[in-house]
Amino acid sequence: MLKISEFASSFGLVLAGFLLAAKHAAPDLLHLTYLGAAFLMLGSSAFLLNDYFDYEHDKHKGRRLRQKMERGKIFFLAAGLFLAGALISSLLPQKTFYLLVLTYAATFVYSAQPFRFKEKFLLDFTFHGIVGPLLILTGYSAVSEINLPIIALSVPQFFMFANSAILQQMRDIKADKKAGFNTTAIKFANPVRIAQAFIVLAAASLVAAVLLFYPPYFMLFVAALLPYFPALFREGDYYRRNYDATKQSALIFIAVSAAVFYLYFM
Repeated sequence: MLKISEFASSFGLVLAGFLLAAKHAAPDLLHLTYLGAAFLMLGSSAFLLNDYFDYEHDKHKGRRLRQKMERGKIFFLAAGLFLAGALISSLLPQKTFYLLVLTYAATFVYSAQPFRFKEKFLLDFTFHGIVGPLLILTGYSAVSEINLPIIALSVPQFFMFANSAILQQMRDIKADKKAGFNTTAIKFANPVRIAQAFIVLAAASLVAAVLLFYPPYFMLFVAALLPYFPALFREGDYYRRNYDATKQSALIFIAVSAAVFYLYFM
């Protein structure tokens, strides 16, 4: 199921959206509780589903499986967690429920047959990237109506999650080639440049969102990207050690969101 670090990094973005929406409406902490429980169930289901469809591939790579259980048991556990998460999600506002379902659908087509977009050129990082903005918008929708400023502020996370997808592909590139995958990292001679480009695009879209829609002190959000700029000058071996920007970016994002919440309301 979800590791603590995985839950913290992903739900951190949901919580960031929730806190940012508090500018427009009083937050309902009961909704936040439901949201956390539903996300834990659905997130665990999505990760288990990924393990289910990666079962043979992970054995081929010699990777230790997340769950030491038979493949069939992984599937039934994932299904049970999905049903529990969907039931809890029904207690949330309708738009939040739909966004949670959409987020799960994006992870499903990314991992599951017959889609398996994680193996396909361009679709791999696109569907992995989509999850980032959806997490922020889901949290925001539990408090307030989605608007253009929050959409703009969520866009940088698309590029950070896309960056993470490329890094994972680079880590697994030898095994993926043997398995006949057609990932973006395999298709490009130098996937490092793609990963670096996503960092630049994340920074540019973040600065643009702040300049267009937010007060000057929202430039604090730009600090969320600072740890990744040294990576612009690193070579491939550095990336192959799985320098995963998603987790760190999400954790910094929630910390800055808490600071913004403090500036607005304390």
